[in-house]
Amino acid sequence: EQASVSFSFTQKVTGRKVGHKCVAKSRTNAKRKACERTVTVGTLSFTGHSGTNKVVFQGRISRSKKLKPGRYTLIITATNSAGARSAPASPSFTIVT
Repeated sequence: EQASVSFSFTQKVTGRKVGHKCVAKSRTNAKRKACERTVTVGTLSFTGHSGTNKVVFQGRISRSKKLKPGRYTLIITATNSAGARSAPASPSFTIVT
């Protein structure tokens, strides 16, 4: 059935442990213990039609924003008109050069 499809691109980056959270590195927490955190670097949304949908992706999130080389995880969710959400699918991929 027809649904609104959302693609969220996430990436694991290093951070610093402050309390019980992993936060971005700054001058004040630079000497704290290192940790890994997940950051959303961009999202794409479009309306999908019923049946199989095909999406061609060339590393661009918008006309001006392009994903840099690195490893990413894509979180795909679909929401129908009644508000029911699909289980998220999360394939990983790597962009080189």
